[in-house]
Amino acid sequence: MGRFRTQSAQFHFDAQSYLDEVSSSVPHYREMQTALARSTGSGEIGSFLDLGIGTGETAAAVLDVHPTAHVTGVDVSADMLAEARKRLPAARVETFILGRLEDFVPATRFDLVVSSLAVHHLTARQKRRLFDRIHTSLPRGGRFVDG
Repeated sequence: MGRFRTQSAQFHFDAQSYLDEVSSSVPHYREMQTALARSTGSGEIGSFLDLGIGTGETAAAVLDVHPTAHVTGVDVSADMLAEARKRLPAARVETFILGRLEDFVPATRFDLVVSSLAVHHLTARQKRRLFDRIHTSLPRGGRFVDG
């Protein structure tokens, strides 16, 4: 992906060109999003958390699979959140949160937590802490899908 910079171990992509860049860099990117969404299962999802929501591609795919769900999205980039705001139907968005994945502490419980192409940027220690927080944010039978 040509246009990104690293800042404090975070990746900052150009939000306007991100979809084109990731689509050209990751083979079958859209199919991957569809597969991730389908792997969330067929049960009813009321709310889900998208960690590293970016431009909202993963969230849109999950919303297609779960037509009554609402998304909360977290991303380190205000520009990416602005693109997600344009991409996703406002009525299906609970909230967007500007913040780093490794610092995010869910204030509520979610039926599902998803992430695509974001968690792998974290260190092993950051992942462990994040996974602990995800675990406590999920009810019994809740799911976490990372792609």
